Amino acid sequence: MKVIFTLIGVGIVVLWLWGGGLTELCKEGGKNVESIESLFTGLAFLGMMIAIYFQKEELKLQRQELSETREELRRSAEANEEAAKLAKENIDAQKIMSYELNHSIRSQIESERIHGIINLIYKKIEYTTSNNSHGARGGELLKESEKINALLEKIGELSTLPSTPEA
Repeated sequence: MKVIFTLIGVGIVVLWLWGGGLTELCKEGGKNVESIESLFTGLAFLGMMIAIYFQKEELKLQRQELSETREELRRSAEANEEAAKLAKENIDAQKIMSYELNHSIRSQIESERIHGIINLIYKKIEYTTSNNSHGARGGELLKESEKINALLEKIGELSTLPSTPEA
């Protein structure tokens, strides 16, 4: 484009010279400024065309920059939405894990409490059977003791099972 503007400028000067601008200037002894005015008017018009061209190019670059900025903002918004979605999923997963841990701890505490109560009952039965092993009641207490032992084993098995969250 610079070449075109240079050619137009040279063309203006050539037209001024061809039209007799220099001879008119020399004829009057330098007092006729109309020919110089026409030369500078043509050059000023060329300068205005150059300024308009550069403004057009600058606007084109600004539009391109705005388009790139808009695209970058869109990508940034999508990334923010994805991050928010992942954060929500992470919070939900932490809630579930917290619930499972809480449920497991409660189950374990309850199991230990029941186990302790049954052990106390078992010790009382053992004490009673050891003191009263000859009577009719001793046989019944022995059967109850065996039932309690079976219950203790089942409780031991239950406390080792993994807990699952309730919906």
